[in-house]
Amino acid sequence: MRKRVVKFADTCYNMSGKGIVHMKFPLKAVMIEKGQCTRVPRTRRCAILSRKAGFSLLELTIAIAILVTILSITAQGLVSSHAVLRLQNQRNDAMNSCRAVIANLRQVARALPESSDCPATDPRFPCVLVSWLDDMPTTSEEYFELSEAEREPYRGLFVLREQEIQVLLLDEDGNPAVTSLVESGNTNPVHVQVITRWTGNRGRVFQAGLRTIITNR
Repeated sequence: MRKRVVKFADTCYNMSGKGIVHMKFPLKAVMIEKGQCTRVPRTRRCAILSRKAGFSLLELTIAIAILVTILSITAQGLVSSHAVLRLQNQRNDAMNSCRAVIANLRQVARALPESSDCPATDPRFPCVLVSWLDDMPTTSEEYFELSEAEREPYRGLFVLREQEIQVLLLDEDGNPAVTSLVESGNTNPVHVQVITRWTGNRGRVFQAGLRTIITNR
């Protein structure tokens, strides 16, 4: 039978079932061996008690080190996930800015609004696109310098930190679109490329863009 310390000060129970043996030994100074109550020598008593003691200093140090490592890895993962999510939200905002520019250009192409920069009669396309872009602010700084009324046509374009928007009007060969008083000399349809840049986390500059084709036909 495995030796174990008996947690009774004055009474040792005989494991063979032959009754109770009263022994005047101090608490935890008695053990049962082969069904008999015997007194534990001091040296063995210390050994038995040491095996039942708590964690050692080395074990606690190792456990704390493991816990700190796990917490550090978890914290880094949370920070990284937050940064990725924030960048994804910024990219979504940037793409929405590009879509807003294209939506405005399509509206201008349909309406062909009057402009002092374009002929009073046809052909007015793509001159009206060029005229609208000439008036559009190209940076968030320029946008916020405008009055509330002047900002109205450009709502939703500048939503990011230090944002810039560049719009290219091109022909099918990638050359700048041409405006002319002669309709056959105008670029139609126009290949539009919208590029936006902004400053993200830690001062890094990011870029997003869209391409489309616009015509008044």
